[in-house]
Amino acid sequence: MSSKRATAQSTVEVLLDNSLRDHLPLAKTFVQHRDKDDRGVPGPLARFVSSHHERALQQYMLAHAAASGGEWDVAHDSRVWARALGLSEKHASSQNAISRNWRWLENARLLERSRSGRKSRITLLYDDGSGDPYEHPADRGEKYLQVPYAFWREEWNRALDLAAIAVLLIGLHEKPGWFELVADRVPEWYGISVSSFSKGFQTLRGHDLIKRKRDQVAAELAPKGYTFKYSYRLAGPFERPARKTGNS
Repeated sequence: MSSKRATAQSTVEVLLDNSLRDHLPLAKTFVQHRDKDDRGVPGPLARFVSSHHERALQQYMLAHAAASGGEWDVAHDSRVWARALGLSEKHASSQNAISRNWRWLENARLLERSRSGRKSRITLLYDDGSGDPYEHPADRGEKYLQVPYAFWREEWNRALDLAAIAVLLIGLHEKPGWFELVADRVPEWYGISVSSFSKGFQTLRGHDLIKRKRDQVAAELAPKGYTFKYSYRLAGPFERPARKTGNS
């Protein structure tokens, strides 16, 4: 008798394959809203980080990917989700953790949950946390970021911690190529502490997933007459070349 069983990675692969996509579309408002003065303010991502809820973020992103290829819903036994997230599907505690995460995500107004037989049916709500029914951001005329499925297929979901995933999503939210980011403004713009940003950046850099360059710029009111400007660029499977300008 064969003893073969599904693994965490093979389960993730099937969930992704069934979506018939190669990326997860996330509205940019998941990472950052714009206030009435068109200034950047934190989106729902900040709540995951401030609550130290990495597993809920992982569960949300995977469920979003699985649901994004159809009618914006997906139904599986809690043991399937537990296995996909690297938990033991044999233990009731793992299934309870999955249920708690669904409840937390419901309270964050990112999804709705109903029953489909003995399975939980997860229906996406819009990524901005408004509780509005889900639509693809393009259908609303809104910008969105794309999380390549390499995040799961190359198992970066297991290699990166919460801070690193948050910085990765911020990088995907920014423009392709090099983008400027002032670390001291990250709490105001994204609701993530400077220490979390620095930790996430160092983790990504340790895996060669982000680059940073420093440019000296004139600053008339600085004691030395100059200051430094930092720019960042995602690398590896998350690299996005700068858009070409002018005639090609």
